[in-house]
Amino acid sequence: MKKVISILLVITMFFMLACGCNKSDDKPTPDTEGNTKDINQGRLLKPYIDINKTGKYMITTEISLPDDVIVPITIIVSGSTKKMMTLNMPWEDGKQLPMTLMIDGERKVLMFSSFKTYGDIGKDQLTDLTEFLQGAYLQYGALSFVRDGTEDIEGTKYSYEDYVDPSNQQVARFLFKDGKLVMKGNVTEEGGANYLKFAISGNVSDDMFIIPKEFNNAPTEIRQLASEIDAGMKN
Repeated sequence: MKKVISILLVITMFFMLACGCNKSDDKPTPDTEGNTKDINQGRLLKPYIDINKTGKYMITTEISLPDDVIVPITIIVSGSTKKMMTLNMPWEDGKQLPMTLMIDGERKVLMFSSFKTYGDIGKDQLTDLTEFLQGAYLQYGALSFVRDGTEDIEGTKYSYEDYVDPSNQQVARFLFKDGKLVMKGNVTEEGGANYLKFAISGNVSDDMFIIPKEFNNAPTEIRQLASEIDAGMKN
């Protein structure tokens, strides 16, 4: 667990991916051409917005690092008090190491499934990451529908829907295959987008927040690692 640089790189890129997202207010806002449109005009994304509004959902996505390294990310939310994020960090010999931050009420736990190790961390540790997870990244009610259409990517045709974020006027494009959400990207000024896998599911249970019995509690080691991550993020 000593490759803190890899951990910091993943976390930094993750914050960049989430930059600009804001709280949901469910109000329609002007699109990029100045026309006010209701989010429900986005027929394909609406079922996923409805899942989001239940307060129990799982989002699976990924971030792209240098040297074509793709890092999977899973975020699980179960109500207002249970939230979890797993990052598959780059590790030795091209392998990936899953790191999970779990918030359960006032409790904050860092877990490493590969080592079957976990530890409660202090309220002052990983505060930036915790605030991010507690924030509004997964809220889509503030987005306004802009347009829909089709796009051909490497010979595969996808349907898409574009939405604008009123906080920064960034247009997000959601790609669908056979009506199923499969990718998401930010639209550039040239009209293109760099896509990453993106899916939303309602298959969430509170059992996902139970620490496996075979995991060993190593609070000193985990707290030390959390302190190193905090120090690196502030530098």
